[in-house]
Amino acid sequence: MAKWLTISDVQNLLHVPESTIQRWVRQGNLPCTERAGKFYFNREILLSWAEAKEIHVEKKDLSRKKPSRIEKHKWQELKKAMERGGLHQLEGGSDWKTLFREATGLLNYDTTIQNQVFEQLVQREELSSTALGNGIAIPHPRIPMKLELRESLVLSLFLNQPVDLRAADQKPVYSLFFLLSCEAREHLQFLSQIAKVLHEPSMPEFINKHPNQEQLFEQFHQVLA
Repeated sequence: MAKWLTISDVQNLLHVPESTIQRWVRQGNLPCTERAGKFYFNREILLSWAEAKEIHVEKKDLSRKKPSRIEKHKWQELKKAMERGGLHQLEGGSDWKTLFREATGLLNYDTTIQNQVFEQLVQREELSSTALGNGIAIPHPRIPMKLELRESLVLSLFLNQPVDLRAADQKPVYSLFFLLSCEAREHLQFLSQIAKVLHEPSMPEFINKHPNQEQLFEQFHQVLA
């Protein structure tokens, strides 16, 4: 049975202030459940998230064996999601909302679902930028899409002209990986995996060459498998 933690428990485990935890929740980076105005966190998901982010966890508070890195065992699931989303090259050069509308139009769903996905992506982006820096971004909704999507997918987009996503390093974005997941655990897993690969020092130069999908898979495989 899953063990649920309060914000106080998370503070003790991660040694971060409550304001930081609340910010992660608002930004959609840390999955949680809200009940009667209070946040609760699944212990297994929290520990996997902390390990993937290389955040120290207070060992004396752990009652289970340290988990193996999730990306080593889950690469095939991410690959299937990337295959479902496909790799696309767009002209770009427009504002980010126009680009997001164009991206959601690539989904193999009716207009109603595309509009729901677009609205979720815009709501998340308006909270804070999903740009990682070095011209790369991972747009994603705050919460999993659940009933709206049949399966999780990742749209890989390369732009001929960049888009401004208000990145912290002030660099325009040329490459975007739209993450659309169906449930919280998968959302966390895929977000951690994609971020890990894209933070590799060699990735910006590699992605600027607009690799094909097989080349992209090989690069992800080298880091995650």
